[in-house]
Amino acid sequence: MPKIINFLLYNLIYKTSYKMLQSKPLISKFLINMNKGMALYRYTGYRNSQPQYEDSGRIIWTSLQNDINNRWSGLGADGQGSQALYLSVEKPGPGNTSFPELEHYQDANIPATELVRYFEYQAGKQPQWTTAKASELRSMFLFNLGVNLAGLDLTYQIAQDSLLTHIYETAKQTDPSLFTPQDTLEKLYFNPDDASFNRALGNAAFSIPDLLYIKTTSVRDKKSVNVAMLGKRGVPVSSLQPLGRGTFFLDGTTKQSKGVVTIDDMIYNERFEQVDTPYLPPIKDIQTDLAPLSKRADSLKAGMDWTYAQTMIDSSVSKYVLESLQGMDNPFAQPIDTLVSSMNTEALNQIVLKNVNDYTLLNASSQPVYAEIVQLVGESGAQNLLSAEIAQPRFEAISVSPGSGRESYLSAALRQTLLAQKKHWLSQNASSIQERLAQADTHLSETRSEIVSKNNALEEINKQLASKPSDPDLLKQSQALQKEIADLVAKEKQMEEEQKQAESDQEENERDSKETEDERRRAEEEMKARGKDIFKGGK
Repeated sequence: MPKIINFLLYNLIYKTSYKMLQSKPLISKFLINMNKGMALYRYTGYRNSQPQYEDSGRIIWTSLQNDINNRWSGLGADGQGSQALYLSVEKPGPGNTSFPELEHYQDANIPATELVRYFEYQAGKQPQWTTAKASELRSMFLFNLGVNLAGLDLTYQIAQDSLLTHIYETAKQTDPSLFTPQDTLEKLYFNPDDASFNRALGNAAFSIPDLLYIKTTSVRDKKSVNVAMLGKRGVPVSSLQPLGRGTFFLDGTTKQSKGVVTIDDMIYNERFEQVDTPYLPPIKDIQTDLAPLSKRADSLKAGMDWTYAQTMIDSSVSKYVLESLQGMDNPFAQPIDTLVSSMNTEALNQIVLKNVNDYTLLNASSQPVYAEIVQLVGESGAQNLLSAEIAQPRFEAISVSPGSGRESYLSAALRQTLLAQKKHWLSQNASSIQERLAQADTHLSETRSEIVSKNNALEEINKQLASKPSDPDLLKQSQALQKEIADLVAKEKQMEEEQKQAESDQEENERDSKETEDERRRAEEEMKARGKDIFKGGK
């Protein structure tokens, strides 16, 4: 995987490129466009355990700090950078692909022992399933471009007036010490291991406003054209319209590829309308081959008892809410609606989806029908089939509103849990207020007693002053007592205000507690009603 090896060179090329790319006259003839409807292909390591969403192939999953293995984008030597989705414009042939970088697209996180079942598609013939290591397979996601996009041509061109030549020569003149005699433009551009030159170019290019992609030459065969499309981590690149996915078996010895079909391809592609391509089976054939497997999954679904799944999910929601509240200052100062919205996140969705997947597998794994599915498509294929056919629809029933203004079960569970926690918080607050009231009563009583005592003492001094009006000691004592009494009266007034505030807080807390309990009961009733539809029906 290409990394930044020469950090000084990266900084020089980035600064040089950034400055030169701001010149519109210089870059104008290298500005290009991709037109709406253009086909693009994204190759990845085999995606078998990824969510079967259509967005999975058009999302950058890696954080910028960990994006250190890409050639044209990622973390720079300065700690900054851009992120991009890498695609090819080279159309695969029927049954194989000539994509030169295929062997390098391997997910290091896939266990070496993980197996995947696949078959070679032949029109009109039953699938003949066989097994390969996941590391021997590659996934290809097919997209159409949904809009016209502006980009920059950074394909390798050695002509004297090429953009690359301008940048290279300018950088070399700026600091010749960073270049060895072997560091030609071609050597830097096509270095398979060192991304210092290319990533600096790419990150600088992506700083140009409204520039959304760069076109580059493959380092592997020095002729294929690739596209790096600007994106953000976790956000689907909306200009890409998913059309399907394919799988290629890569022979470890010959490095030749052949198109194959996995259960994950079938599940994914069934979502889309027919695409006229020579490398994806027709949708009608996918549906025909998938039908016996779906029928087995349906038989497992029909016999499942979902009662305990509700307990699992409620427990997960409760834990998630408690952990979220711990990281917040005074969370109940904001409306419950706001809290529900802020906590109904993708992170929670993934937790609940895992609950549903785990429960589905737990129920199915002991059934003979499940063993039949495993025999056909393997363990991971069976799990993904049940996830798509059983768990995902059940999760959607849990997480999606049924309409008519009603909340989803997941939102109702969040609301009920938050309201229960708010009630507990209000109960603790009531104890705190009661303690304030008790302290206020005690302190007020003590202060008033002290005022009476001081007034009595002042009265005695005043009697003595009646016979000795000019006595300096008595006058001094009288003045001191008057000041102490004035301070105590002011203190009494402040305590009375604090007592009134505590009484007001107590009334408000009692009113809030009652309203919170009423809301909690309504949320609980909504949970029960939605839960009855989702978990008790079993269908």
